[in-house]
Amino acid sequence: MDAAGDYWRRCVYLKPDHYEALCHLALLAEQNGDRPQAAAFKQRAARVYQRGRDSAAAPRKDAR
Repeated sequence: MDAAGDYWRRCVYLKPDHYEALCHLALLAEQNGDRPQAAAFKQRAARVYQRGRDSAAAPRKDAR
């Protein structure tokens, strides 16, 4: 589990808005009993998810 956490953290380091990595880090933090850290990862993941939904719903500027 420690190795998995290290790899997910590296993923987030390289791509801070990687939704799946943030979700997995939240789960690992919960399993380790670190509720504040789990909540922080969940909030970050929620922001990334919402940005993705907002950009998908927004009309494209080049669309006619």
